[in-house]
Amino acid sequence: MSERLPGLQALRAVAALLVVFYHVEARHPGTTWAWAYDVLFARGHIGVDIFFVLSGFLMAWLRPVRAGFDAVWRFLVRRWLRIWPAYAAASLLYVSLVNPGGAPALARALAFLPLAEHPPLVLGFPPLFVGWTLNYEAYFYLVCGLSLLFVGRRAFPAFFAAYALFTLVALPLAFGVDPRTAPLAFSSAPFPGLYLALAANPIVWEFAFGVAVAWGIEWARPWLERLSSAAARALLWTCLACWTALYLALDAKMEPVPCGLPAALLVGALVVADLRGAVWVPRWFVRLGDVSYGIYLLHPLWIHWLLRVSPPPAALEPAGAAAVAGATVASAFLLHRCLEAPAIALARRLTRR
Repeated sequence: MSERLPGLQALRAVAALLVVFYHVEARHPGTTWAWAYDVLFARGHIGVDIFFVLSGFLMAWLRPVRAGFDAVWRFLVRRWLRIWPAYAAASLLYVSLVNPGGAPALARALAFLPLAEHPPLVLGFPPLFVGWTLNYEAYFYLVCGLSLLFVGRRAFPAFFAAYALFTLVALPLAFGVDPRTAPLAFSSAPFPGLYLALAANPIVWEFAFGVAVAWGIEWARPWLERLSSAAARALLWTCLACWTALYLALDAKMEPVPCGLPAALLVGALVVADLRGAVWVPRWFVRLGDVSYGIYLLHPLWIHWLLRVSPPPAALEPAGAAAVAGATVASAFLLHRCLEAPAIALARRLTRR
């Protein structure tokens, strides 16, 4: 079976663009084509749920086989150089041009630490407001990295299941919090620290869903190897149709079951199709997925630019939204070429055996 996963790269691109158009719409609704926006992008926040599930899957799928101090070092260096340099550059750019804030807030943000009790889930918007999601990503990477002291690839799903049950069920109950509380209503007040509240937030289940998908596919490999390409393609189209129907009917925001579980099923179907060679993704779509992190980081800057040169409601006409998307994608390619790719190459050199 092929080990390349171009379908997941395409899904990254879709998730990033959903978030871009969601933020354009969320800030200034009520345009002449708002009805179309409401159908297509008013639920674009689900792009974040997709990113969380993808992270859970990839950290389990690409996890080193053996545990040990060397594995911890290699993992954490690679993940830090993958996410921090681009985030730092985008944050400094945004702070200098759009949102000048205090140095302490920027320092905490760049250390991937929550800033305040409110709003719940977000735990204080960092200067570059989309950075709150990276606090959860960094936390998950930290757990994955430190767990390499004890467990390798095979035992990681069981380890993370036990860890999730402890932090997402037992820990909230210990502080008198219902673990079934929606992430957006999950108060940090009962917890002795903001980071503990972040670790206990139910949104972390979405990372667990991704880990479960990776484990399930690994477990089912003997059967998947006998699956025909046509069957894998049919499975993918069925899951894609179901996900689209659920997306269009979605009446929830940032919740693991209605948002994260459908994303996990879609990720699983895409991986199966990729492994069986049943999906063809245009090269440009894969490249768009390669720069999806830059798209996510840079789009707030271009939304701000659009609102300055073309105040609402004109800013939300199709031409304005397309201008934001085009400028964001172009600058994301530049960020990837000048910073992300060199940082990834540096991480590989530093962690080479």
